[in-house]
Amino acid sequence: NNAEVVEVKQWDAIKGKSIGGADYALKIALNEEGIEDVVAEAKLVESIHSNYKKAGKGDQCPNVVPMYDKEPCVYDTVSKTASITPGAYVSKKMAGDLQDWAFKKKGKQKTKEGLCRGRGGKD
Repeated sequence: NNAEVVEVKQWDAIKGKSIGGADYALKIALNEEGIEDVVAEAKLVESIHSNYKKAGKGDQCPNVVPMYDKEPCVYDTVSKTASITPGAYVSKKMAGDLQDWAFKKKGKQKTKEGLCRGRGGKD
């Protein structure tokens, strides 16, 4: 496995505490190959959202997970240090898994057909 997804919280560095609940997920590479994979995935997600916005349909394609930050600054609560993390991105925390999401309701996909430009709603 080249990457993992962990639940994260937004951190207030000035107050030294987390802000709100764990509404975010951090996908982070575990090795050099993982860095390439995660960076490519983040670029693809960013590109899909950018094309959707350029088409005048809104900020985020509804069929693709929202991405909030590429190469986020991650705070380590053990070492009390923060660093920019290449090969990582922050997205919305979502319940379940992709297979459950795509095939729930007797095999009917829950995507919004045709909404994401160039992808035919199959994002």
